[in-house]
Amino acid sequence: GKLFKKFLTLFGDLFVNRYFGFIPALVNASLFLSFALLFVVSLPIKPDIKRDVYDSKIGSILVSGATVLEKPLNNVFGPIAKQSLTFLTVKPEDKGSIDLQFTQKELAVDFESERIMFEFVNQERTKFGVKPLIWSEDLAKIGRNHSKDMFSRGYFSHYSPEGKDVGDRLDDAGIGYSAAGENLALAPTVSRANSGLINSPGHRRNILDPSFSKIGIGAVDGGVYGKMFTQVFTNLKH
Repeated sequence: GKLFKKFLTLFGDLFVNRYFGFIPALVNASLFLSFALLFVVSLPIKPDIKRDVYDSKIGSILVSGATVLEKPLNNVFGPIAKQSLTFLTVKPEDKGSIDLQFTQKELAVDFESERIMFEFVNQERTKFGVKPLIWSEDLAKIGRNHSKDMFSRGYFSHYSPEGKDVGDRLDDAGIGYSAAGENLALAPTVSRANSGLINSPGHRRNILDPSFSKIGIGAVDGGVYGKMFTQVFTNLKH
């Protein structure tokens, strides 16, 4: 009886190792590939390469899976990891500024990403029973100018180097309001920016705030450095 049990145990171990022993190796390979792709899309390389990764069905799945680990990595490594992965933002109430360590002068407004982000915001509001926002081209211009300014002068903040915030930018443009808010994001794609903002409590509050009635979004493509997004919310008086 004991000999037979030993035989079954040995046979079972051999069978499992032979036919299922590849599973741990496959998991490890998937994790390695995920981090490799995540590293690729976070680097300042040609946009076409990043786009190919995200457009690939397998690549997009692996990168999405790897980004789940960004939060614990940020907790461990702090601002360094925060700037090296695929999404950068600052809290809506934060008065600090992040030095991007680069400047970019070759910029283009990404109207398609603005449209996609606008639709996403209203889908989220509708999902939670909040009235959809109305698009404001005046607010979009303010957002575009701020996104361009951050790229061209190499900073990331709700405050310009001169200390002006979204309220000052609205005042300078002669736009009346009684409530205003701003969300910022730097990401390789609009989908990454959307997921990052909606999963951040402070930014989510702005997106779902029922006191806001209008929005303008400034999406600016910085080429190898990704896309800068500035969401401007108000309840315009006019």
